[in-house]
Amino acid sequence: MVYRRFLFSIIFILNSLFGDNYWVKYGWELFNTGGAAPSIALGNALTAYHGGYVGSYLVNPAHPIVQNQTWTFSHQSRFAGMINREMIGFPMKVNQRTIHSIFIYEGIGQIPDTRNMLLDWGLDGQFGTNDLGEGNGILDEGERLDPNKLDYFGQHQFGAYFSTPISILNQKGGIGLKVLYHSIGENTGVGVGFNIGIVKPLGKGHVGVTIKDVPSSGVLWDNGTIENSIPSASIGYSLPIALEKFPIHVFYNIGSHIEPNNRNLYSTIGTGNLGISFDGSMEWIYQEKISFQLGRSKDGFISSGLGLTFDEISINYAFLLTEPATQLGNNHYISITFQPSWIIQKIIPQE
Repeated sequence: MVYRRFLFSIIFILNSLFGDNYWVKYGWELFNTGGAAPSIALGNALTAYHGGYVGSYLVNPAHPIVQNQTWTFSHQSRFAGMINREMIGFPMKVNQRTIHSIFIYEGIGQIPDTRNMLLDWGLDGQFGTNDLGEGNGILDEGERLDPNKLDYFGQHQFGAYFSTPISILNQKGGIGLKVLYHSIGENTGVGVGFNIGIVKPLGKGHVGVTIKDVPSSGVLWDNGTIENSIPSASIGYSLPIALEKFPIHVFYNIGSHIEPNNRNLYSTIGTGNLGISFDGSMEWIYQEKISFQLGRSKDGFISSGLGLTFDEISINYAFLLTEPATQLGNNHYISITFQPSWIIQKIIPQE
C-alpha cells in the first residue's frame, strides 16, 4: 500500500512538471460533499466527531474504524432524477491492516449542449454576407438558434476512498487515499489525492485536525491538462454531554476551515483568495435507538436528519435546505446501515 501511494505521488509530480497545470477550487467536491445521510444532516461538521458514521472518514481519516463489519448504502436523487448519487462504505482488512473503503458514484444525464445551435449569420440573418455580427459567436438581433442542432451529454464521476490509521508526530492519526474518475461528454480525467488528520482527547471532548489534498491533489485529463487543488486545513472540536435525568446523549460540534483558494460569499473571514469558514452541528441520541441531527455546513446550508437504529439495521434520513442560498431546490438523502450476514440470512433461508 505504501509503495502504491509513493508511485502515485511520483506520477503526479512528473505530470506537474511537464503538463499544462491549472489551479482549481472544486475538483474534489464529490468527496467533500459526499457521505451518507447522517453526515449531510450534521452539515459535515465531523472534523472531531465520529458518531460511527461513514461520512466522517471523508472529513477526517483519523476517526477510529468500527470493527462490527456493518455496511452503509446511501442514495440521493435531485431535480426529478436528473442527478443521482450512490454511495457504499464498509470496513475491511488487508495484510492485518484495517481499512475503511468508500465508493461513490454521481451521474448527471441529459445536459443540454447548445454550442452548435447558433446560426451566426449577422444582423441581416443571411449567411456569407459578412455583415455586422456575422461569425462573432454572439446571438445578435436577426440571428436565431437551430433546434435541430440541440444535443445532450452527461457527466459521471466515480470515486474510491480508503482510510487507515497511522501515527503522525507520535499522535494517533489517519491517512486517506482518494481516487477519482471523471467524464464529461467525450472527455475523461483521472485523479489521485491524499488527506491526513489526527483526533485526540482535549478536556471533556475531542479535537480534530485535517489537511486535505496533501501535497496537492491533481486530476489528469485526456487532453493533457492537469487540474491541481491547493491543500486546505480544518480544525474542529466535539463535546459530548449526558443528561442525568434522561437517557439522552448530546454532542455539540464546531469546525473551522482554512481554504487558501476558495474565498466565497460564505467565508466568515477572507483576504484575497484566502477564505475561512465555519460549520457546526448538534446530535441528540435517545437510548442509542433514535437520533436527531441539526447542522450548518461551511457553505451556509442548513440541514437536519432523523435516524432509527434496530438490532441489525439502521435507517437515516437527511433534509438539506439549499433553496435560500442557491434557488436550486432542496435535497433529500436516505441511507441504510446493515450487517451483510443479516441480509444473507433473510435472502437465503437457513435450514
